[in-house]
Amino acid sequence: MVTLGSIDYFNNLTEQEQLQEVSYFPYSIHYIQYPSEDVQLAAVSKDSSAIQYIKRPTEEVQKLAVQKNGYAIKYIKNPIEIIQRLAVQRNGAALMYIDDPSDEVKKLALQQSGLNLKYLFEPSEELQMLAVQECGLALRFTKKPSEQVKKMAVQECGLALSYMKNPSEEIQKLAVKLKGLAIAYIPNPSESVQKLAIEQDPANIIYIKNPTKRIKELVEE
Repeated sequence: MVTLGSIDYFNNLTEQEQLQEVSYFPYSIHYIQYPSEDVQLAAVSKDSSAIQYIKRPTEEVQKLAVQKNGYAIKYIKNPIEIIQRLAVQRNGAALMYIDDPSDEVKKLALQQSGLNLKYLFEPSEELQMLAVQECGLALRFTKKPSEQVKKMAVQECGLALSYMKNPSEEIQKLAVKLKGLAIAYIPNPSESVQKLAIEQDPANIIYIKNPTKRIKELVEE
């Protein structure tokens, strides 16, 4: 338990002594009323989450914290653009802690992982495209994707088909060409789609609910 006396202890230390304290116990910066930038940097370099105990961290301290751990941005009030960018470059999912990020910050997060699309509200088609281009399965976080977004998604990952309702035959073919197993997510595939699946691997016939006679014959040949 920290007492008033121990708080006085930390504040009566010289800067050199404070540096030594935070290098061992970074959270002790919580008890230093006006830590210098060097003391702040020393604490954060040891543990990025120590920034939560610094009332007014300098920009350099903020940069160091998010470069070590992007999630540290959740402890920074109203981070400026450069801090936001550094945070998502380090950990794309840090996007969840940023209110009203710029398109540039969103793009950086999606370039790291398309799945970070789940942290965006009503993303534009451009952002959806960027997300599914990086990870086709990010399609699951879109509400009404365009045909173009769907195409991009299945071209990156055929199994993205599992997140579509009534995909067009063109989309089905794109998905099955890339991943024959994707036919398992098509209720009534046409014979041409079935053929694409078994051409990739005859064993894919087990994923076709009602293979046509011709498809059965092709597998048996």
